[in-house]
Amino acid sequence: YSVAMENPEVTMNTSVRNDDDETIDEDQLVGVLSAAQNSAAMSLGGSRGGSVPFDMNDDVTLDSTGFFKGNNSLSGGLGGDGGGIEVSSSTYGEDRQKVVARTLLDPYGDKGVYTGIVLISTGMPHGLGRMVYDDDGRTYEGDWRHGRWHGFGRAAFANGDSYEGEYRFDQRHGRGKYTWQDGRIYDGTFVEDKRHGKGTFKWSDGALYVGDFVQGQREGHGRYTFSDGGFYSGSWVDGRYEGYGECHWEDGRAYKGEWKFGMAHGQGIETLPDGRVNHDGQWINDQPVRGS
Repeated sequence: YSVAMENPEVTMNTSVRNDDDETIDEDQLVGVLSAAQNSAAMSLGGSRGGSVPFDMNDDVTLDSTGFFKGNNSLSGGLGGDGGGIEVSSSTYGEDRQKVVARTLLDPYGDKGVYTGIVLISTGMPHGLGRMVYDDDGRTYEGDWRHGRWHGFGRAAFANGDSYEGEYRFDQRHGRGKYTWQDGRIYDGTFVEDKRHGKGTFKWSDGALYVGDFVQGQREGHGRYTFSDGGFYSGSWVDGRYEGYGECHWEDGRAYKGEWKFGMAHGQGIETLPDGRVNHDGQWINDQPVRGS
């Protein structure tokens, strides 16, 4: 009675950000920004795994830019009418400026067009902003911190996937919703880019899992509803039935008991559609042990 289980673990495209220059005092600022950005790019080593030249444990609420704290709505936040716009320090902090449609190069070498708040001292996005990347057309709109996606944001990827939710230094981390181009949806918690904690995973054929995830896999307690209406409810390990659980098939059969590697294994009882008991006892690899 084993059931082929679909594995929801799919590599989720993830990308990083962009930044560079702005405008306030063109003669003064352009040279400063160029030098600052080159220095930042070198310090990050040109990869996502490089060292981070700032304190990752800093307070992430910052100031009145709306960075992260309570910033769960992006509509109407990034209007502009061309050119760099200097904004008063009382609004964005002494080291902040709004730019519009600026071509920026981030610490990892990705180039794109950015509209939003940057740090004057480094040219990096820092606050609320939107970037359209040149290499594959992916976009990110939301909170930034030192050129990295951090806080609440929305990302649309070149392959048609999208994500809306919380980021922590470029990784999906916190509450979020990831939608695949083929219609699959995960809505729940993430830890370091992986599904981890409570969540809901829906397949395009209507199958649905609601429960616990660990490191991207169904693990803990959860309920999986088949596309035909049957269901399994119980314990999971590494994406398979394991421990105690019950499975009800669409034809009316049911099994309640122990599972291992997705199969009935241990003590359990199977009932037929008319309610009669087919076997109450030991099972090994989905097979009843008669006389047990």
